[in-house]
Amino acid sequence: MEATKTVPTKKFGNRGKLVVFSIFVVVITLAVILFAKSYIFSGESVNVPDAVTKSAGFSIIQPGKVPAKFNVTREPYYDGEKQLVVTVFVSEDGKKITLSQQKKPKNTDLQQIDAKEKYLTDIGSVYVLKGEDGKQQSIIETSDSWLFVNSDGVLKLTDYKKFIESLEV
Repeated sequence: MEATKTVPTKKFGNRGKLVVFSIFVVVITLAVILFAKSYIFSGESVNVPDAVTKSAGFSIIQPGKVPAKFNVTREPYYDGEKQLVVTVFVSEDGKKITLSQQKKPKNTDLQQIDAKEKYLTDIGSVYVLKGEDGKQQSIIETSDSWLFVNSDGVLKLTDYKKFIESLEV
């Protein structure tokens, strides 16, 4: 009979199990973070032409990264007659959001607005207006301008707020 040689196997001790478990947790955590980032932001950024920036005379507010459920349908342009910067977005369900930004008139006190909700973001104070039926409207007051956020349909409140929270200088 031929002798068989057994190779000794080393079993993981408690320390080895802890190392394997820790690596597993790190890999899963990274996967969740990457998925969440791709879900929340589409990665699309808004290109503000130099001519628009020069014409405006104020800091232009746009999404740092466009939220995942929205797309830019019209890049920022300057309307010289109305002296405002306009950008148009569309949600995945076809609702249009228009950003209109202009220099804030002197002695304007938005505290007097009868808003449905008021809150603060990194770019300024947000006043969610009672608005017309079937529409959502907000005014965001920055240090040198105000930004009107108008949708032509009602979006999920979480999507609407994500859009507003994506705005930056």
